Amino acid sequence: MQAVFALRYQDFKIGTGAEAEPNKLYKVQYTYWRATDGEKIDSTYDHPGPPVKDAAGKVVREADGKIKLSDPLTVNFVQGRHQMIWGFDEGMKGMKIGGKRRLFIPWQLAWGAMGHPPAIPPETDMIYDIEPMNIANRS
Repeated sequence: MQAVFALRYQDFKIGTGAEAEPNKLYKVQYTYWRATDGEKIDSTYDHPGPPVKDAAGKVVREADGKIKLSDPLTVNFVQGRHQMIWGFDEGMKGMKIGGKRRLFIPWQLAWGAMGHPPAIPPETDMIYDIEPMNIANRS
């Protein structure tokens, strides 16, 4: 008997921008967890961009004196080319720019039987929150 598995998702916010299309380069924010225990593995929001600089090239500081950082980094990928795990790529189908979606990815569409040591053991189901920010410039 063959096991049956399926990618499931829940939309938190329907975007108002263009719908994701294959072969276009997208900038995406994400956070992902192991489904078995809920441990967060990574998030683009945990990786701030470089310091903000003013017109003179001087680093800008917040009111409390801390260096002001630019928006969190994004991951750039071409939708439909499976540059990310299959479940991430498949889960973005039908999304619009500005939307937010939670993906429930079975291990067969994640890192499979090998896992991604040390953080992701073999045959681990994953949960991803994804947010396509915009279509990236290829230059």
